[in-house]
Amino acid sequence: MGKSIFTLLFRNLGLNTNGDSFFSIAQTLDFNNVRKLQNEVFILESLFYGTAGFLEDEGVLDAYYLNLQNEYGFLKHKFGLETKGVQKPEFFKLRPANFPTIQLSQFANLIAIRPNLYSSIIGATSITELYSLFKIGTSLYWETQYTFGKESKKRKKRLSKKFMDILIINTIIPLKFCHAKHLGLDINEELMGLITALKAGNNTLVRNYEFLGLSLSNSRDSQAVLTLHKE
Repeated sequence: MGKSIFTLLFRNLGLNTNGDSFFSIAQTLDFNNVRKLQNEVFILESLFYGTAGFLEDEGVLDAYYLNLQNEYGFLKHKFGLETKGVQKPEFFKLRPANFPTIQLSQFANLIAIRPNLYSSIIGATSITELYSLFKIGTSLYWETQYTFGKESKKRKKRLSKKFMDILIINTIIPLKFCHAKHLGLDINEELMGLITALKAGNNTLVRNYEFLGLSLSNSRDSQAVLTLHKE
């Protein structure tokens, strides 16, 4: 995985609320350091949480948090890490499953478990293959937490299909298109097959168009009306 796909995925993982924040984190990180650490989930987590500004609370005393603090302190000294310009992620108005603490752990696990992610994305030709690639959860700690130091009912926190659909539409399909165009290949039929295999979006704007009589049967149709409205 290269710097571009790392940054693009990181940014879009934050959705509208934290997209700019996650982008600032990705831009701040030296991707060479990420590659050196990509097989170690805990170390990647400490790097992400530390850069995001989540390891500065002296009131959190659980062992996992303290270990992350210690690890980030070591990384900060070793790599001369700086966090100037990073926007701290927000929690406001987010569902717990989309808290940045959860998303950063999911991303760390994705990088560690899928070291050949870029080539796997480019090689995938079906929605099923892409779903399989992004079938990622969190570290064990987050199965009983949404924020540091506050336990909750145990639950595995995998990327939902709805979330994966958003990544496929906003990240994977544009990435595959640009890769093919760079090589002079025409994969428009394949990409059209991917987007029409996804359900139409379900939001107020899409429902308003349906109320007006438009039949939106898949994601291609709902993306079309979103663009129509925007333009």
